[in-house]
Amino acid sequence: MSTDEKSFSRGLFLPTSINKTMLVPLLVQALKAIGKENIENEHIEQIKLLIHREPDLNALKKDAAKAPDWIRKMIEPFVNKRIEDELD
Repeated sequence: MSTDEKSFSRGLFLPTSINKTMLVPLLVQALKAIGKENIENEHIEQIKLLIHREPDLNALKKDAAKAPDWIRKMIEPFVNKRIEDELD
């Protein structure tokens, strides 16, 4: 494995050059491990908090667009809300 790759569980390798932030790949990994049908309100609140703390909104939006559909649909509203809040 080259130095510009990160190893994730289950043999998934994501080159860091593909993702601008580490937040979205980690969210994807965590949400897949939890499972779509097992997501609870506590998970949603933690996702909102993490998105709120991410400093690079443009990179966050680009990375979120590359997430699997069910995850993208879950996190995109929070990303868009964060961007709207920054514009106000």
